[in-house]
Amino acid sequence: VARNASVSLSNRGTARGAQLVGAVPNGETADTNIYAIVAGISDYAGEQLRLNYAAKDAEDFAKALEIGAVKYLNDPKKVHIRLLTSNSDRTAARFSVPDAKTYSAAKADIERAFEDFKGATSKDVFIVYLAGHGVALYTGNTPNAPSGSTYLYLTQEATTADASTLRLDNSRRAMTVSGDE
Repeated sequence: VARNASVSLSNRGTARGAQLVGAVPNGETADTNIYAIVAGISDYAGEQLRLNYAAKDAEDFAKALEIGAVKYLNDPKKVHIRLLTSNSDRTAARFSVPDAKTYSAAKADIERAFEDFKGATSKDVFIVYLAGHGVALYTGNTPNAPSGSTYLYLTQEATTADASTLRLDNSRRAMTVSGDE
């Protein structure tokens, strides 16, 4: 359940129950780092997949996250951001934290961002924000496909969002990041 500081507003919670999470008192974040992988794709290889705001939304989210994380942890060296964007002007997003990098939104760069943060621990906060096209894919018993149902986030290389194409192992691996991955 998310609540504001005065507890006058809250969300509806979840069917699984609620856990009260409050702000951490000063000094209790000594071992905490914040890791964020923020992706936004507006321009895809497939012309029919174009979006207007996904890349800009990701850039804005990453910048807002940086501001809040630095204020929360009071240490810019503990804030680690990877912005993956289809925006060709990757220098537009300027960060003040020393471990912020901007990559393309290609599948290899998304994988690299996760690899960059493989040292995150259970004491850390790990945020993944994906703006762009996605496909919920039911594969059933398709050979070499993810089992059952999976979510696919289309990477910048995507030429289609057609489920029949994405059921093919080579197409899916080349153009998406799956929930299984």
